[in-house]
Amino acid sequence: MGNATEGLVCVQYRLIAAIFVFLYYVYNVIAGFVYGDTTPKKLPRTENDIFKKSATQLAREIRQRKITSTIVVSAFIERQKQVNPIINAIVADRYDDALFEAKEVDKFLAETTKTEDEIANDKPLLGVPVTIKESCSVKGLNLVVGARERIGIKAEENGAAVQKLVNAGAIPLCVTTTPEFCLSTETNNLVTGKTNNPYNVNYASGGSSGGEGAIISSAGSVIGIGSDLAGSIRIPAAFCGIFGHKPSTGLVDLVGHVPYSEEVIFQKMLTIGPLCRYAEDLLLMTKILTENNSLLQLDDPVKLSNLKMYYMVDGGSCFGSMGVHKKIKQRIRDAVDHFRKTWDCDMSDCKFDEVQYTNEANLTFMLSFDDKQYNPNLSILFQLLKTIFGKADISAARLFYLCVKNDKFIMPNDVEKMKHFVDFLADKINKELGDNGVFFYPVFPSSAFRHGMSVFTSSSMSYLSLANITGLPATTIPVGFIENGLPIGIQVMAGKNQDRLCLSVAKELETVFGGWMSPY
Repeated sequence: MGNATEGLVCVQYRLIAAIFVFLYYVYNVIAGFVYGDTTPKKLPRTENDIFKKSATQLAREIRQRKITSTIVVSAFIERQKQVNPIINAIVADRYDDALFEAKEVDKFLAETTKTEDEIANDKPLLGVPVTIKESCSVKGLNLVVGARERIGIKAEENGAAVQKLVNAGAIPLCVTTTPEFCLSTETNNLVTGKTNNPYNVNYASGGSSGGEGAIISSAGSVIGIGSDLAGSIRIPAAFCGIFGHKPSTGLVDLVGHVPYSEEVIFQKMLTIGPLCRYAEDLLLMTKILTENNSLLQLDDPVKLSNLKMYYMVDGGSCFGSMGVHKKIKQRIRDAVDHFRKTWDCDMSDCKFDEVQYTNEANLTFMLSFDDKQYNPNLSILFQLLKTIFGKADISAARLFYLCVKNDKFIMPNDVEKMKHFVDFLADKINKELGDNGVFFYPVFPSSAFRHGMSVFTSSSMSYLSLANITGLPATTIPVGFIENGLPIGIQVMAGKNQDRLCLSVAKELETVFGGWMSPY
């Protein structure tokens, strides 16, 4: 380990991170006195059985003519109209087109001679509504991604991932909010404003797929897709009490995503994946998005008793990191204990101590990206002054990224050193996990934070970015709530292309922890 990790610590970064963590806790104490525990506005209740069914089940009932696509699509459109004024998760909709497409599905089913199995094979999501993170390109809808200079830009074609869903019979309803250029763990920008957490509107929904997390958790959608460069699927899933899966690197076509880069590191770190309320939908969505890639063996059942358990309840001795909430640590132990007691799974005492350097690697890679797509050719100093007076042209999160990048406190020659370290770390984890090992780890140290606090939690990205820099699959699993009434999640990782292990574990733990629990 010595050579691979030697000289990786960035003292400047860790000092700044420690200051941010201190400010985070101070702000929370002050906010507690100022805002107290006032009851937030609640989402309207609904008893419609449609919202209690998975996309897999809805697709099956549509194929069996037990319910029409028109009824399902109409129900989700009405639900979106109910909840969006509270959570602010929708950028633009295509409701009229969606209803037309639903009627066409119903007409097809009334006339076709195809069997139910043939339809399921050809179009497994036939007639099921879906929502899409705005950055993933839906033809004719906004492709602004929260940037003022992109106002008016619409997608000319569906992104590759979106088209796969459409080919599978899904009906897009809308595109959902992101932070500016997806550069934050909170979904807030100067175009659409902030997206609220469904469980408490005073808190963030996460980012950068925060709109998806909020609308799905609110029962305004049953399934959706987001993108994940450094946890952007998994943190909204954890904050909003739903499931989210980051597939193994290179499995899902990224064409049509904004931002986009041909850089190798960018392509390795970014992936597109599903978010949903019910765990069984993860498998169906992953099959569709990866075109059931033979590498994944998704149709092969996972024998849970053959799994080997690895876990860490925190990131090790990493100065400047937030402490992990005791309930999250306990839920990780509970998950491991369940598999040990119920399935007699083997336990490993191996710990991946090198994860304490993950933040340095993630930050080094993020700062190495070509910034042409992020830099609006504006004076950073001038923008800082405008921000102070509330007149900024770019969001605080984007400005912070540009300031850090411009400062160059991590030198460019660190990139090669970090590549060497990450190759070493990925190789170590892959070899240890093999084809039957799963690794439980926090998604984030706490539940959702209050609005405006994302920059102060930047050191907590290490839990999320581990899967991005190594290319491993990772799934967020909702595991209940903490004292403030907000949901928490844990994540499970597996070896490269062993996504089916993560998905099987998620489905098993849904029965243990209860899965999604409605915020209304």
